Parts: sequence; structure tokens; C-alpha cells
Amino acid sequence: MIDFIKIEELPVDSYSLKNTLELYKAKFESKLDPSTGELKTQYLPGYGHLKPYKEKAQYFGLTFYFITNGTVLLMGSLHCFRNKGQHNYNDFSLNHLEELIINLKHTFHFDPTKARINNIEIGVNINLPFSPTILIDSLIMYKNHRFNLKDEPGMYFAECQQTQFFIKVYNKGLQYNLKENVLRFEVKYITTEHLNGKGITTLADLIKPGTNAILKDILIEKYNSILIGDIRTINTNLIEIIDNQYRSFVPENYKNFNQPITPEFYTKFEELRLKDQRRYILGHSFNYWNNIHPKDSNNTDYTKNRSYYNRELKNFNRLLKKTGAIKLKNEVETIIKNKIEQLASFEKTVQNEHRTPLNKPTSTPSHKKQKTVQNERFYYSTSLYHPDGIKEKYCPVTGINITHQKSSSKTTSQQTIEMIRKFDPPMFKMLLKEYGSKRPYTRTKKQCYYIAHNIRNHYKRNQTIIDDA
Repeated sequence: MIDFIKIEELPVDSYSLKNTLELYKAKFESKLDPSTGELKTQYLPGYGHLKPYKEKAQYFGLTFYFITNGTVLLMGSLHCFRNKGQHNYNDFSLNHLEELIINLKHTFHFDPTKARINNIEIGVNINLPFSPTILIDSLIMYKNHRFNLKDEPGMYFAECQQTQFFIKVYNKGLQYNLKENVLRFEVKYITTEHLNGKGITTLADLIKPGTNAILKDILIEKYNSILIGDIRTINTNLIEIIDNQYRSFVPENYKNFNQPITPEFYTKFEELRLKDQRRYILGHSFNYWNNIHPKDSNNTDYTKNRSYYNRELKNFNRLLKKTGAIKLKNEVETIIKNKIEQLASFEKTVQNEHRTPLNKPTSTPSHKKQKTVQNERFYYSTSLYHPDGIKEKYCPVTGINITHQKSSSKTTSQQTIEMIRKFDPPMFKMLLKEYGSKRPYTRTKKQCYYIAHNIRNHYKRNQTIIDDA
């Protein structure tokens, strides 16, 4: 459910992070000042002079900004990152999110429990049995706030802006030229006070027990607070019953679906009083609601006007139910709920059954153990991603992830040890103590060879014990 995220102060050493990103061949961008020959100070869009940076690095949908005060700002799509920066139209489950956060922790060497979230998008991609444009054009308002429509090549969406968040509904299938009718419904928090009050503050909080239920409630509450009609039920013939003085309130986007009305709806509509028929048509327009919504609470008629507004709103919802037009909103709500439940289901893996807090160290390797229990996945690969369908493989001696090594590898290789030495000094120190050469003055690089060699020998000596464990 998580997509875009922004962390203004990533708890990481900027120098080490640059080395890691260079190793993974991230795309660095900077500008030289022609007068001094030094890197030119730039400013992050939307932050004015508060967030000056001299360099940024883009890596599979994530962007790292190296702020001039020494901090690092991270922003980008976690969903896209999982798909190598290509897209975010497929499913992104809670299980995927957990794997990705652990991946980020070990790849970029920071503590997710200290990575405070500043902006975040939560939402779902759902497959509809009809065009997403139907629902988008049927959105009327969110608590008397307008949805702004944007119709551009390859993009059609509606967006409603609030003080702390945006609600965005768009045609994901159109964006990526998909055959399926994929709709994206999301809530983007531009401030996180509301989430903080519910215990969601850091990156690690996103995968703690109970968080998914909170996010589900947020999405469903926001969706149910939207007034949604069914624009397909409005056509030119019905518009004729609206008096000229109210024609300006008729929803314009009904022309997109100017098609014959189904006999079932037409029969129910014909049974309505003329006043209710007009109320039904005008109720599909935000302009109508905005016109009758009382603005000035100091006005002597405010209470009277407010009562009229609430009464009209109640009557419109009654008409949606009576004509059956409410089915559109209810159908999509059911699909959203089912999708959230699907994404929340953890895969039953050994790693998931033995999850521990992200700020706690994993088990240390020891020759006294017959088998190492690995609580988190380790990624010391020069290529961050592995092809789908390949089963992760762990060294039976150290418990370190060796999926990236040759398929014939049984234990941690010298190359992997060298990666650990560079990017995880504490782990390297433990490996050195357990498996390093005891000869004095042995060079560090040579120790990588001895560590890998001794791990391999330990495996061969204890192969029978390990297989039986």
C-alpha cells in the first residue's frame, strides 16, 4: 500500500552512502559553478532556501539529496524501487514492504527505527470491471471540497487537496498503457501529524503489527467521505427537465458518457417526483453543492442555510440508493477492501515467522552453533535485485544471504566478505574473530581470503551435522 515517501534526515553517514551509491552505479547529478569550479548549490523544489544541496543521486526510483549541512534527504517511490524504478502498477504487499525495508537497511546502512517519515503516499491499485474514467468522472466532492480533473496524454486523474493530505484517484491503466482497467486510489500526507498520533512515525513503524489496520481504516474512511454518484446515468434527455436558471449547475462531464440509460435505472428514475429528478441530476455537480453551501458562519441565516444544505445532501444520498446509482461506489469500496486484505497477507516463510525489531542485531556467526537462525535477510550483492522465482540461499555456517553468488556456492565467498568489510564493519569484525587468520600483521584484504577459506573448511568438516539439523 505504500508508494511515495520522503525522509528529510536519513540517519546515515553521507560519505559512506556516496560510496555505496557509486558502487551500485547510481546516477549522480550536480552542477559546477563556472566562476569557482566547485559544485554549485541548488535548491530542492518546494523548499526554497531551506534545503540547499550540491549533489543528488538517483537509484531505481529513489533520489538521495546531499544537503549542504551534511544531512541526506531521501524521496521517491518504494513501490517503483522494488520494480527497479520501472513502474508501480502491480501489487506491493506488506510482505514486499518488509523485505524492501530490510533491504534498504543493509544496503545503505541506516536504522529504519530512526528514519522519521515526513511525507508518505498510501493507496491501492485495483482492477475494475469497467473503465476507471467512470468512477473518476462520478466523483462529486470530498466534504464540500472540489476534485480537480486533469486530462493529459497518458494521464487522467482527479485530485482533492486538503491542509494535511491529498486524495488522488487516477487511471493507472492509461498511465502505463495497460489492457486492464487499473484504478489507483491513494491518500498523500504532506504533513504527518495525523499519522504520528496513531503511532506511525518512522520507516520501521510501517511494518509493525497494527499499522496495516490503521492504514486500511484511513483509506476506507477517506473513500466513504467522498460523495460519489454515477455519471453514466446522466444524459442529454434528462438534462431537459432542468430549468434554465439551473443549467449552469449541470455536470459537464456527463457528455463523456452520453449513452442510453439502462431500463432498470430509467424505471426507478421515472418513479421519482419531478423535484427529486432535478435534485438527482444537479446533485452530480460540485457547483450545485458549492452554491448552496453556507460560507459565512456570522450570517444571520447561517443555521437555516446549513440545515437546508444537510437536508439536500441527505435527500441526494437517498436518491442514489433508491435509483441504484449507489452501486458504483459500493462496488469499488468492496474491491478496495478485498485488495487491502490481500496485500496484508504475509507469506509464511521462515524469515517472517522469526521477525525481530529492525534495530536489534541479528544472530552472530559461531562455530559452536550447528545451524544459524537468521532473523533478517542480508543483502551484500553487487546487483541489488535477483530474478523472480530464485529461492534465497543462506550460508549454513554464518547465516549470511549468498543468493547473489554462483549457484554452486555453498558458503560465504571472499567477494562477499570484502563487501561486508567495506559496508558492515561490525559484522566483518565478528567474522574476523571467528574465522580470521591468527597470524600477526596479516593484511586486511588477505584476511578476507582466510575468512572465506576457514568458513568453507568448517562447512566441509560439519556437513553431516548441518544436513541433519
